[in-house]
Amino acid sequence: MHYGKKKLKVLYRRDYKEDISCWKIERVIRKHKLYPDKIKAEKTAEKIARAKRKPKKRITQLVKENKLWFLLQVDTIVIYWDNLKRYILTAVDHASKLGYARMYKSHSSKAAADFLYRLQYPVNQRGFRDGVCLLLLHLGGKHVSYHFHQI
Repeated sequence: MHYGKKKLKVLYRRDYKEDISCWKIERVIRKHKLYPDKIKAEKTAEKIARAKRKPKKRITQLVKENKLWFLLQVDTIVIYWDNLKRYILTAVDHASKLGYARMYKSHSSKAAADFLYRLQYPVNQRGFRDGVCLLLLHLGGKHVSYHFHQI
């Protein structure tokens, strides 16, 4: 049988007539590694240690350069029009405030991949062959990232 820390608190109070906090019980469990599933606890601890070794890159750490097409702010606008739902994907250059927009019927990864693919044309036509620095902050999973690897 495995008891939670709240149940252990009640049992401790009943047996020893003393109060103890759930936090103290949790600290004892961590210190002595008294987990019911040892393998799962080891995997979780290793995963946390791996995450601490290689921290995530945050957008707040980015040094913004004031050059054209360095950073694009991408957003979606949802419009309800005549019983239809349409999505306008927009991209605005941070330095020059130049904008680009396209309308799509669905808000899928395929539409987003098409938008990014079509965004490359106006950027490259302006003589900036270095390309665009697009920062995709979060993609939902493997089914979403599938279309992005094909570009």
